[in-house]
Parts: sequence; C-alpha cells; structure tokens
Amino acid sequence: MGLVTSIPLGQEVAPGQLVEISANLLSPAYPGHYRGLWLLKNAAGKTFGAGDLSDRPLWVDINVNSTSLSGTAFDLSANACAATWLSGPGVLACPGNDGDAQGFILNLANPTQEDGSISTLPGLLTVPQNTQDGYIFGAYPPFKIQAGDHFQSTVGCEGGASSCLVMFSLDSQVGSGPITNLWSIGEIYDGKTFPVDVDLSALSGQEVKFILQIKAFGPATGDRALWIAPRILRASQPTPIPSPQP
Repeated sequence: MGLVTSIPLGQEVAPGQLVEISANLLSPAYPGHYRGLWLLKNAAGKTFGAGDLSDRPLWVDINVNSTSLSGTAFDLSANACAATWLSGPGVLACPGNDGDAQGFILNLANPTQEDGSISTLPGLLTVPQNTQDGYIFGAYPPFKIQAGDHFQSTVGCEGGASSCLVMFSLDSQVGSGPITNLWSIGEIYDGKTFPVDVDLSALSGQEVKFILQIKAFGPATGDRALWIAPRILRASQPTPIPSPQP
C-alpha cells in the first residue's frame, strides 16, 4: 500500500489518552482483499500492540474492487466454458451441477470467500471428483501473451467449506510441448485468502494454453476451491503482488 512504513504520533501520548493517527496509503493495482498491519513503537525502539499481551497489531483492511479490471486481456472466469474441463471420469459439462460427484465448475457472481467476506468480483468455483485424491482441470484455448502480461487471481476455499484441503495450480502449454507448472499452492480452510500474481513475460509472443487445476489431498469430500476473478492482466507497468510459494 505504498511506501509508508513509519508515522510519527506528533505529540506525547499518555496511557489511556486517545490520539488520531492518519496515513496516506496507496491501494494495490489489482483487485483483491488486502490487510496492512501496524505496531506502535516507544522511545526506546521497542514495538508493541493491542490486546491483553500487547502483541496484537492494528490493521487497515480494504477490498480493491472491479474498477481495476479495466486492463483485463482475457477473463478466465467469464470464458470458463471455452475451456475443456476434465476429471477422472473424463470430460465434464460446463457449467456443471452443484453436487456432481464427478466434479464440476460454476461461475459465481458474488461468491462468499473463506474469510467470510462476499466478493464484489466474479468467482470460478472448481470442485474435484469426489474420490480419493480427486482432481479437476480446465485447459483454455491458446492465448497470445505480450511482454508485461500477468496472471492475477485471489484463491481460497469457498466460505463454509470447512473440510477443504486442496492444491491450486496454474500450468501452461505451448503447442504440443510439455505442460509446465507456473504456480501452485496448497490451501486448507483457515479463514485466509491468497493473492496470486504470475509474471508471464517469459512467454511473450507465444500462443499459450493455460490450465487451471485443483487436486485433493486425500478424500475430496467438501473440497470447494474458489478462484476470484482469474484473468490475464495487460497493464503498461504492473505492480506485482507477492504470491505465496508452493
């Protein structure tokens, strides 16, 4: 949220006294849910926070909305049914039927996320085949990448899917070449969502088939994996969001 890392109180503040602190923050360039954490620091340089143990940070919590989607070059959610979706039994219908044991995909207008918030951005719900180590993946038609293109999304389990334990993956294939993993992360239902930002510049000039994949860890019962606004963003100067590593 910009380069603000320290804010002076501007006055001496006694215990129990109220003081108003302000900071000019810059929202990230891409849609998603963001939280900035802050601590206090005394004259000796020791940091402390709120709560009974003085260890809880103060926070600012924001959602960057769909107005930032103007740079979208390809919307993987809106074009979900242009992809070929498969699970263990074979090719799946698109959209699918909620509860189909073979696995299914659904577009959701305002999905409930794992942290309990309702997204203002569309979501792609991907549910693997309901079996041991079940999976589902969708292979999209080739799309020509330009320098500076990024894959962007926010991922997590669907709200209420408390037994969800999956692996999210983004793969790519050029022509009939090998399938290459670009990004992946394991996700358990823990009340958190994760922003994804993958720089695609290394694929510039190539017609790339992108593959979204979900794999279950063990039984797939209750695995409901949610991609919020998965898309190829084409911006002149993208500002990367650090993505969790596998």
